[in-house]
Amino acid sequence: MKGIDYIYRYMWMGALVCLLGCTDNLPQDRQPVEVSFRMGIQHEEGAAGQPIGSKQLVRLYLAERKSEIGEPIEDAQHEVVMYCENYYDLDGQAYHLTGLQGVWHKFAFVCVPDVETGMGRSVFPTDNFFMIYKDLYDFKLDYEKVLDYQAVQDTVMTKDLAVYRKIMDRWIDADMPTSEDVLMSRITGQLVLNMGKPADQFDTATKGMVKAFRLRMGTAKGCYIRDEACDSVVVTERVTKEFVWLVDSVAQKEEQMLTIALLPGQLSDALVTVEFENGASELYPLKGKTGGAALKDVTIKKNTRTVVLFNGMKKDMFEVRYAGFADGNDATIDVDDDAWDGV
Repeated sequence: MKGIDYIYRYMWMGALVCLLGCTDNLPQDRQPVEVSFRMGIQHEEGAAGQPIGSKQLVRLYLAERKSEIGEPIEDAQHEVVMYCENYYDLDGQAYHLTGLQGVWHKFAFVCVPDVETGMGRSVFPTDNFFMIYKDLYDFKLDYEKVLDYQAVQDTVMTKDLAVYRKIMDRWIDADMPTSEDVLMSRITGQLVLNMGKPADQFDTATKGMVKAFRLRMGTAKGCYIRDEACDSVVVTERVTKEFVWLVDSVAQKEEQMLTIALLPGQLSDALVTVEFENGASELYPLKGKTGGAALKDVTIKKNTRTVVLFNGMKKDMFEVRYAGFADGNDATIDVDDDAWDGV
């Protein structure tokens, strides 16, 4: 009889394990849950949160495991499918959400620039895309309209054109209402191209004043909302864009800086064109070099300024540095203050 007792004991243990392991698929008979969030954006790593501006649009994508369709689906490419059927455009600095079921949820908060009519909504997936694709894994951001907005630098000024994001996985429990702060961090980087003072850098005595600078380059067009559970930025298609800023007579003796918000990744086929008053032009490939290595494309990093300084002593003389978004050079990383990263 002892052997039979052992058999029954293991049968009960196995049943208990199956019951615990299948909790996600049990009918949800608990009362609806309420969650509250206080939102902010983080301009620098480790810094306190800042209020969301009037020229920014925040959207929350809410995804969950659906108990009524059986076992959560998995494939070889990614984790358990999180079905996303709802999104919310959020106003203000706080949001209160009601009627959630007590299951595992994924909250994807995304803040995008909305400096002109329609820009913010153009960055997010369209409603048609949202109706066809139900897995949050497939959702993408389209940054092209923001790139186009920066094509003429006179319109950009000091506007915040960055994308901020925060992905959270939470078990929503009716017995423990969720109320927490959401601090979205910057996932875009920034290119700062400093061409110096035109009167000092170029042969203006022969060619006349510098009339314009043009930068043509290939860059990432968009990225996925997902963060691969490690706050990474997965970029999608690439596109070639041209950015122009004009130089008037007063600016000939002033430092000329082109600032562009970009998604992370290498800048391919980047070329700076300097146009002069007499119709002549000079071309400078935008490349970087470390030590004795070959010339490389300049790389944009997440939440980092890529500062490129034009030297002008000889063709293709650029200094590349990576810095935080703090003012000044106190946040410089990767390159010592007196080290060169160009030719």
